[in-house]
Amino acid sequence: MENSFSIQLFKQNWQALPQKALFWMEQSALLLSDLHLGRAAHLRKNGYALNESAHLSDMENIQSLMNQHDFKTIYVLGDLFHSRTLGNASFLKDLIKESSASWILIKGNHDVFENEIYLEMGFEEVFTELKFENKILLKHEPSDQDLKRYFCVSGHLHPGYHIRGKAKQGITLPCFYFGKQQIILPAIGMLTGLYRLKKRLKSEVFVICHPGGVQSV
Repeated sequence: MENSFSIQLFKQNWQALPQKALFWMEQSALLLSDLHLGRAAHLRKNGYALNESAHLSDMENIQSLMNQHDFKTIYVLGDLFHSRTLGNASFLKDLIKESSASWILIKGNHDVFENEIYLEMGFEEVFTELKFENKILLKHEPSDQDLKRYFCVSGHLHPGYHIRGKAKQGITLPCFYFGKQQIILPAIGMLTGLYRLKKRLKSEVFVICHPGGVQSV
């Protein structure tokens, strides 16, 4: 795909996409995480003047990916909704209905509804974690024990990487984290915060997302 960053880890090929999603080539699968639908309404209750345009933009973002490639499966790695309301569910339901891919939900800590709710939306299956024969684990927030036993692909942290300029200015951008035993996806939702990650090992790779594409740092 255009403007992507490709890397091979755990004998698999992965592409970090500027839309803050991950393409798993061997599975012809799109992985995304942390949509947090309904967060705009949650913030409005706290006095923020926000409408639903941010969530619509997130849906258009995913739609643009679906238009670029015929994915076999789309995995959502948790935190589909932000709170105990089905805010903006119709946006996603329409998107799933238009898709030829199988949609699978890996539930996160914000996904509090019974599985039947997600199945009614169009998801074919719902899991708390999903293990593959090649020791790859999809899970919203893997434990230390998971990281010792599997190669984990996850979300949850909303990772960001801080870049400093020569004039002491700086900006924190959403990023992918690629480590020896784990890939962490950026939050695809626009209204999520960022958790700054710092590079500790030479083997770690950070790929920042910006309007022009993606770039390793």
